[in-house]
Amino acid sequence: MRFVFSFFCVLLFFSSQVFAKDFSQIFHDRYEAILSFRADCTQILSNAGSGETESRKGKIVFKKPGLVRWENTDKTGGELFIVGKKSVWDYFPQDKIVYVGKSKDAFASKNMLRFLTGGTLLSEDFTLENQGKEDGLVKIKLVPKNPDPELVLAWLWWNEKTQLVERLLIIDFFGNGNEMRLSDIELDISLVDSLFEFTPPKGVSVEPVTE
Repeated sequence: MRFVFSFFCVLLFFSSQVFAKDFSQIFHDRYEAILSFRADCTQILSNAGSGETESRKGKIVFKKPGLVRWENTDKTGGELFIVGKKSVWDYFPQDKIVYVGKSKDAFASKNMLRFLTGGTLLSEDFTLENQGKEDGLVKIKLVPKNPDPELVLAWLWWNEKTQLVERLLIIDFFGNGNEMRLSDIELDISLVDSLFEFTPPKGVSVEPVTE
């Protein structure tokens, strides 16, 4: 019995390793081939301490190499986040403030952008676990091999037919959640570079992002 149990565990281990390697490569190859995309998005932020959640709707646009426009337009006044060719702009019009950083830093950490734009080979950074299907999507748990404060655990929900991520949840060190749900995804569309440029309006305070 012990031998059978041990052999079963070995099979599970190797099947898990094969899944992680195969899925990671499929994920990487699929997003590597995408030149641009646009999608509606719903972002859900949850606070572990207070138990409160905040939901924001908007659009995300991506164009290679590494250009991103993420615009939330809701009753709070919205937020505009742009990764341009040289700079990253995070603009809060209701507060009349914009934070500016360097584009090369936008994909440096294990953040939401790296997942949604396919800028990572998952098996290199994570241990992957197939948790079956949920709402028609494959649910995959990602445990970072080297956790950092921004990401200690994550899940993604993957559409087998389109081979695209439609939902992503990231948990930080404090247990706070950052979830993104995508819909109406359009691939390889024509996008002008001006979408990824930003000039601060008059009266807006410009604050540099410091590490």
